[in-house]
Amino acid sequence: TSRPLKAVLITKKEEIPELWQELAELHTTLCSFGMVRHVHESILQNFSVRVETLPRILLIGSRSAPPFVYEGPLKLENISTFINDAVQGGSACVELRKQLEGSKGETVTLRRELAESKRAMQVQKDQAELARREQVGALESTVKSLQSQLKAACAGAGNEMQ
Repeated sequence: TSRPLKAVLITKKEEIPELWQELAELHTTLCSFGMVRHVHESILQNFSVRVETLPRILLIGSRSAPPFVYEGPLKLENISTFINDAVQGGSACVELRKQLEGSKGETVTLRRELAESKRAMQVQKDQAELARREQVGALESTVKSLQSQLKAACAGAGNEMQ
């Protein structure tokens, strides 16, 4: 069987990571798997990879096409999806998945911001309601005081007339 892609893990680790072994077992029919240590500077330069950005996963097809660079979380499911997308749909599929994940991330961020705004608005609403209740309480107290003063003044005025 022909495997159109080569999956390459560029890493600082000495040993093959368990995740990489699991991926190789899962996708053995789709692509070949290899690992390159960061000490191979010429390979890093060839793929424009800097040591600070490691680990890096590349899927290499033909020599003429640039490799697919995985940029998501280092989780089995996410990397498996990336490999499947690259094998089944090529760069168009990989790019669409990247856009989809970016949009999902923006949606999560916007929902979080919306929830925070709602909470802040509720706090402001509660504070405004409390302030209005305090004003009403103060006005009711003023009304009672004025009613008492009026009653006393009117009772005193009646006594003056007699």
